[in-house]
Amino acid sequence: MVAELKKGRYVYYHCTEGRGRCDDPYVREEKLVGEMANAVQQFVIAPETIEWLAAAVADSDKTEAGARERAVRQLKGERNGFRRGSTPCTSTGSMAGSRRTLR
Repeated sequence: MVAELKKGRYVYYHCTEGRGRCDDPYVREEKLVGEMANAVQQFVIAPETIEWLAAAVADSDKTEAGARERAVRQLKGERNGFRRGSTPCTSTGSMAGSRRTLR
C-alpha cells in the first residue's frame, strides 16, 4: 500500500498494483489506523492477566526452589554418608568390612 495526499490535507492509502490490477478502493488514513488499532488490541494483555501470570511464575519458582533444596539436602546427606564409610544401600545385608579386589 502507498499513501497519497489529496487536497493538501487528506491522506488516502491504496494498492500499488505491483502484482497486477487491484480492485480494492482507496482507504482514508483514519479508517486504516482504526482498523490497525483494533487488530493490535487483540494482542494486548490485560493488567489482571499480567498480575496473575506474575503470581503463577513466582509460585512456580518457589515450588521449584523448594524441590531443589530438598534434593540438595538429600544429596549432601548421601555424600556425608559416603565420607563416614557407610553406604546408601537400604538392604539388610552389610558390606562394611568386606573388600574384594576385582580382576
